[in-house]
Amino acid sequence: MFDYQGRRQYSKNTGLFTVMTAPMRRGDFSELLTASKPVRLSDPVDPGCIVNNVIQPQCVDPHALEVLNFMAPVPNLPGPTQNLSQAVSSGNNWDQYVSRIDETINDRTRLYSRFAY
Repeated sequence: MFDYQGRRQYSKNTGLFTVMTAPMRRGDFSELLTASKPVRLSDPVDPGCIVNNVIQPQCVDPHALEVLNFMAPVPNLPGPTQNLSQAVSSGNNWDQYVSRIDETINDRTRLYSRFAY
């Protein structure tokens, strides 16, 4: 005996996300100072690296910028928050396998084996 059951369920929803704006990607976070809840950045190791929420160019690792440009999405909506609208897909998939083998060797000896995954 062999049995297989599978389910494929997909759905797409639109989500709002907050990503770094173009000035933020260059190290300029000054727009956070004018937000309803102002955010002030600081660097405890070198306080001179951040002036008025702007990270100074000598304090930015060029390799980190390359990774940021490679990985982080760019905003497609205005503003510093909830500036990315993107379709998000989710799935509920599963598979189930069941098998069983029966063998009668003689009247007194019978074997069976089963497998479930």
